[in-house]
Amino acid sequence: LYSRAGEVDRLLASSRVSKHLIFSFVPTNWVFSDSLTLFLSDRYSLFAILQSRVHNIWAHAFGTALEDRPRYVPEDCFETFPLPLNWNANAALDEVGEEYYRLRTQVMDKFGEGLTEIYNRFHTPPPEQTDTDIVTLRELHAKMDQAVLDAYDWTGLQPRPEFILEHEEDREEDDTNIRVRRKPWRCRWKDEDHDEVLARLLKLNR
Repeated sequence: LYSRAGEVDRLLASSRVSKHLIFSFVPTNWVFSDSLTLFLSDRYSLFAILQSRVHNIWAHAFGTALEDRPRYVPEDCFETFPLPLNWNANAALDEVGEEYYRLRTQVMDKFGEGLTEIYNRFHTPPPEQTDTDIVTLRELHAKMDQAVLDAYDWTGLQPRPEFILEHEEDREEDDTNIRVRRKPWRCRWKDEDHDEVLARLLKLNR
């Protein structure tokens, strides 16, 4: 990897274990931990695909878990993932991927927070989280998702994200009391849309 890193201006990276599946560009001259998955690509088109809900569905279906956090296993989550044909020459993916990435960076700067905290905000429903930049980030994420679906030529699919409670409550018990943590809301597609996309990806995989 280090010997080939000079072929690109930067690498795409993701933590193997994280609350949220997040991809970000990193410099090629860093010394990397083995807790990262690294992709030898500097293309916004690949970022758009991997950060989309399309890939998220696949990664959660075939990844594992560490405690309550998803674990991204590249052999199962990426090497088996059927990328759209000619994705690396798709100008629409490049454009929306760059637009989303730059806005996300601006939002991080605005709040002075890292990616995990920003995606916590992203998945927190109104009225608790109504910041205009977070709302715009959600809207742009949906636009990026649609560009990825279109890259597969699935233009008939136009799912819209909504806030869905993954389960009723999240409790922690100790010897003294029971604490109820933040409810696990997710801004995601409905189950029927999720299942339809997964079924189509499985067909492509076969």
